[in-house]
Amino acid sequence: MKKVVFFVIVVVALFRSPDISVIINRFYRNNLFNSFHSQIINDDFNAEDYWQFRERFSNGSFTADQTNTNFLGTFKITNVSDQLTTLLFYNSKHLDSIDGLLKGNFSLISEKIKQDFQGEILVETDKLVYIQIDDRNYILAFIEPIDTMKKVNGMFDYKPDEYELIKDCSWYNITRIQL
Repeated sequence: MKKVVFFVIVVVALFRSPDISVIINRFYRNNLFNSFHSQIINDDFNAEDYWQFRERFSNGSFTADQTNTNFLGTFKITNVSDQLTTLLFYNSKHLDSIDGLLKGNFSLISEKIKQDFQGEILVETDKLVYIQIDDRNYILAFIEPIDTMKKVNGMFDYKPDEYELIKDCSWYNITRIQL
């Protein structure tokens, strides 16, 4: 009897854990996507929700761009270019993304995205573009203020010299989602 109870507890825990559910239950991943997709379509995009979606939808790993960052003990921004500066790459089976800094207007990113990824533009604002390439592939690009980036991902605790580098920047993200 104890073995049966233990087995039931383990099975329930596996299916209730978001990280494990997404691996063994593709319907859970589809539900995550549908919910996130609806948020974007209904003009209810939230960067914190995006960060959670990315982590739960497809577990992956971050890599820092070594040309613009230093990761000795803490993550430190060391270089910002005149337009786009990549900071982090997220790679997983169903989702890849780039996080970085943008000096200038979002159109620098959105025009390039629309040119490189032909598909139906589902949402386009001055801060976000969302494109459906086909039934299984989507591209999302957005910008947010630096303070939002600091709040959402928690990796940035800017020192005065870093803040001086990024004060005229926005946080940008470009994500490829594959169902």
